[in-house]
Amino acid sequence: MFMIYKKGVQADALKRRMKYLEDINEPAKALEVLSELINMGCRDAEVMFSGAKNYFQLGDFERSVKWINLTLDFDPGHIGARLLLARHFILNNRVPEALNLYDYIVEKYRDKLTQDDRDEMEDILMYYAKQNKYLVAFYPNVVTFLVEEYNMKQLLSVVDWHKGSAT
Repeated sequence: MFMIYKKGVQADALKRRMKYLEDINEPAKALEVLSELINMGCRDAEVMFSGAKNYFQLGDFERSVKWINLTLDFDPGHIGARLLLARHFILNNRVPEALNLYDYIVEKYRDKLTQDDRDEMEDILMYYAKQNKYLVAFYPNVVTFLVEEYNMKQLLSVVDWHKGSAT
């Protein structure tokens, strides 16, 4: 019993260390700590997501996506993993897939978004709404999010355009 408790305490300390290393922008060192956690048998969504974020920061996008998938295996509703996946889509010029994912996130998890999540989405979605408002019209939850959260009422005319062209 004591050994299990000790292992839990060690894992908590390593998680705090990994978070600290992420906070000071040391992704390579954070991944070393992640390796220790995995070797201890510590596997949960947040640990997996740390791998995804740190590999992303290092520019190892293939590994980052693998760790995103591991995160979603542990927690299919992990918002951070979905947001990071959307960034991967954008970096790979797969904007419609990113917007589709943002649309899904808003539809399913809007009430669970943190302010940081909202800020990240605002930056990206506002950029695409200003670049090509007709593209954004195909994602009704994104439009609703931008109108309600950021008062982008000019998008409503684009939605009306989209509805009219669909008939």
